[in-house]
Amino acid sequence: MIYLRYVYLYFYIQFYFKLDKNHFEIKIKNMIYMKGLHDILYDK
Repeated sequence: MIYLRYVYLYFYIQFYFKLDKNHFEIKIKNMIYMKGLHDILYDK
């Protein structure tokens, strides 16, 4: 199920931040990293 959440997050980001990719790129990468870390630590 974690994989499906990553796919959903990917398309969500592509849809909402497509026009502002350069501005949000670092924030998006940090969001994905922190979500992945949280899933590994707490969502077993």
